[in-house]
Amino acid sequence: DFSFNLISVSKLTKSLSCKFTFSDSDCQIQDSHSMRMIGAAKLKSGLYAMVPNDQSNLVQHCINNFFTYDFDLWHMRLGHLSHEKLNIIKNLYPHIECNKTTNPCEICHLAKQKRLPFSDSVNTSVEFFDLVLVDIWGPLSIPSIFGHRYILTIVEDKSRFTWIYLMKQKFETSNLLKNFVSLIHTQKNKNKKY
Repeated sequence: DFSFNLISVSKLTKSLSCKFTFSDSDCQIQDSHSMRMIGAAKLKSGLYAMVPNDQSNLVQHCINNFFTYDFDLWHMRLGHLSHEKLNIIKNLYPHIECNKTTNPCEICHLAKQKRLPFSDSVNTSVEFFDLVLVDIWGPLSIPSIFGHRYILTIVEDKSRFTWIYLMKQKFETSNLLKNFVSLIHTQKNKNKKY
């Protein structure tokens, strides 16, 4: 375990366009464009250790050479953080440069939409099978393994118990409903009401 940070010379020279000059006792870091010295290191135990006074120069040079990103990119990188929170982060870390653009985020509009809750449904049924709800769905674009393309759903209003029937053709609905009414009459002793 290291108790200090290591710097990759190859990565630093590529990303910052700087020049390292090594000798048997020290290292100097220069900006390739201005040839200004931005850091120095002394050889200690086989490693070049940054001189404390020069660390801030190197850090500042790294910061100045970072790309400037816009708010929208930071907004997406930080999990669609609000612009108010991004301003707080920018104030806490002034070295983060970002252009303030506030394009509306399409994802946020969809994800943060609010909808009024459904009102509690009032059961109009006093007894079981006073009201039965029927729905037919289809045709399915891809039929089931057995060729069914329609779905008949029957819901008993009071208990919300649901029966689902698969149909190959829509005309099968009338026979299934007749069989269902007959089943309810024989099993639950309920007569149909119209």
